[in-house]
Amino acid sequence: ELRHAVHLNSDNPLALLHCARALIGADQRGEARALLGAACTRGLASLELIVLYAEQCLEGGDSEAALGVLEPAAAANPQSKALCFTLGLAQMRHGRYDQALAIFERLLSQYPDDVDVRVQLAWLLPAFGRGAESSAHLQHVLVLLPENRQVFSTFLLAMNYEDHFSAAEIFDQHRGYGERYPQPCWPARQSLSQSRLRIAYVSNAFCRNALASFI
Repeated sequence: ELRHAVHLNSDNPLALLHCARALIGADQRGEARALLGAACTRGLASLELIVLYAEQCLEGGDSEAALGVLEPAAAANPQSKALCFTLGLAQMRHGRYDQALAIFERLLSQYPDDVDVRVQLAWLLPAFGRGAESSAHLQHVLVLLPENRQVFSTFLLAMNYEDHFSAAEIFDQHRGYGERYPQPCWPARQSLSQSRLRIAYVSNAFCRNALASFI
């Protein structure tokens, strides 16, 4: 039925978008990506369709294909928040951290309460020696979304790279996390012989990012 619908609506961008979403919902992501890519090639893509195609490319690990459609679209439509945000993600995945940082900082100036933008900045900033700003962004997000487990986990990681947090403060935050989200894991340990805390506590979010331990 989906293939028939695509055939009947092959020149209708809105119908193609709906068909692609249905394919994704049916876990036929390869077909969805091919459909979206063909629409982009034929010049039938709306901004929403371009963003969806780029997201599917990024999920498939093809940041180059995502950039291929996002860069010209974002240049022509710099006011599109979704387009620019997805371009920032693609730049990150492609290792273009300077460009990604510039995009997310510009978006933050336009949308200061956007949680997703702040989280992306929090991931990027430590690489530029701006860890304190990273922690500040995460603290801001936690005020808005105090129950967000992934943000809490990221904040714990960021804390341990910042000199202005004491070992006791970091330890207390990890203990609070463990109380809020009980799970089998190694406990956090406070070393009395060091001014910093060495952590062996690993949340599920950290595991997903291949972080087994950190200092």
